[in-house]
Amino acid sequence: MWYEVYYWILVNYKWAFLFICAYLALNALGNLLPKPRLKPAQVFARFALIIPAHNEELVLGDLLKNLRALDYPKDLVDLWVVCDHCTDRTRQIAEQHGAVALLRTGGPPGKGNVLDWGLNEIFRRKGTEYYDACAFFDADNRVMHNFLRVMNNHLQVGHQAMQAYLDIKNPYTNWITRTIFIEQHSSNFLWHGGKLRLHGGNYLIGTGMCIKANILVELGWKVESVVEDLEMSLKMALRGIRIYWVEETKVYDEVPIKLRIMWYQRQRWAVGLWKCLLRYTWPCLWRGLITANGRLWDMMLYMLNPIFVFLSLLYLILNGINAIFGIVHFPPDPLMTYAGSIFGILYAFSGVLFSRIPILPNLPFILIYYSLIPILSTAEYVVSLFRLQKKAWFHTPHSLTLDEKIKL
Repeated sequence: MWYEVYYWILVNYKWAFLFICAYLALNALGNLLPKPRLKPAQVFARFALIIPAHNEELVLGDLLKNLRALDYPKDLVDLWVVCDHCTDRTRQIAEQHGAVALLRTGGPPGKGNVLDWGLNEIFRRKGTEYYDACAFFDADNRVMHNFLRVMNNHLQVGHQAMQAYLDIKNPYTNWITRTIFIEQHSSNFLWHGGKLRLHGGNYLIGTGMCIKANILVELGWKVESVVEDLEMSLKMALRGIRIYWVEETKVYDEVPIKLRIMWYQRQRWAVGLWKCLLRYTWPCLWRGLITANGRLWDMMLYMLNPIFVFLSLLYLILNGINAIFGIVHFPPDPLMTYAGSIFGILYAFSGVLFSRIPILPNLPFILIYYSLIPILSTAEYVVSLFRLQKKAWFHTPHSLTLDEKIKL
């Protein structure tokens, strides 16, 4: 029995690999389609800007000043800071900058729990119909001045959930942030931009999110995984709510400057993705079949990424063992090797090229990105598979200011 399974994997896995390559290429080629454009709206929505914060006194003030200066009618914007078990000056800084500080002193940690509690408190104080939409930011963020005008344009044409283009606040701190900068800009092109134009399954990515208030009144922010943004995306997708990737405005996020912090952060993401895979893959598949909703199938394929990485690693190991010991014999088939190598080079290069990253000054970091990120992604998915029962929340520390070269 084991012999037949072994042989089947070696002979047939190439078809799954080629399918994934075609899927990724299709998403990337979607960027060649015209970018959606909206006319400036003449009606203005009322926004609640919500910031979950745990001991963020070093960065919160800069964000609040930034949000106060957004190009939007000031009387239609309220700032809310959800101070979660804070022991520093986060509350005082929030109040100094005109925000309402909500003090959360009980309950389990985790951003999802904080947001659910904060939304309930805001709607209790203001009523469920006071705001038209809520926008969410992390305390370390900085935001382009046109953010609310752009989101309002989307709201006024009937869009219900939007995710702003995510950029990096500290791209030039060290080689780690430079590499993450390459990765972030490449994925924005290869993944999110193409999905938008192909009407695919875009998803929330934790900050720079804007969602209609009535959806949040209905759903709250009730999640079970540590990737609350992806889980909320799936809940909305199952209800037929499309999430729009918004390229006309940006949110800048602080990324880790140490490998240890980067590893812990990505481990949390990987554990959360495994859990969403186990809970939502079949509902997305079944609902997608019933409603013929391609976005649900698209999101299902994204959730299957850990399985693909795991099976690719397994294939590599089995192929190596077979090459050494000759356990089974099957005809030479160079298709997967050639196709995989050519696709990997072209796919990665297109991400750098079409996102307009200067190649020569960034060449060392591009090479690190090509070599480090695939290895790191494989390791995080494999290790996280054995950490699914871990529920500890790791808080990423923030302390950096916006790079002086970035203009909002």
